[in-house]
Amino acid sequence: MKIFIIDDESFMRDMVSAFLKDKFPQDEGFTFENGESALKNIYQDPDVIILDFNLSKSATNAHNGVEVLKEIKKMRPQTPVIMLTGEDSPSVAIDAVKFGAYDYVVKNENAFHRLQLLLDNIHGYTRLNSQFGFQRMMNIVLGLLLAAIIVGILVTRFS
Repeated sequence: MKIFIIDDESFMRDMVSAFLKDKFPQDEGFTFENGESALKNIYQDPDVIILDFNLSKSATNAHNGVEVLKEIKKMRPQTPVIMLTGEDSPSVAIDAVKFGAYDYVVKNENAFHRLQLLLDNIHGYTRLNSQFGFQRMMNIVLGLLLAAIIVGILVTRFS
């Protein structure tokens, strides 16, 4: 999977990136220090986005985490976005979920454990979806094959 990490704190970006390389070596992590640069690269079709809730206003007109989340959901509504926040507050949780976040993780001693659980869930869901898609394709192929057999029988019978 391709994972975007958007956080204005370089230490946190590096920590999350190192965590992903350790726990999910098959995944690709891409880091961005602000929402604008991530949104410019959204065409790369990330499978998951890890987004800092409190992006600082490092540049004039820079988006905060909620604004970036809204933009992501407009462009890629099916992409799971995990919000990272330093605030353990119900209002943060409500805002994150209200605007389409998959879930949120508080930056504390349990953050990486929780992040791993969420990413494991997303990996499992992705695997199930791909298996379901394969099954659906096989059902279509079998249906077409059955239709061809029936047409063949009818053609030979009435010829």
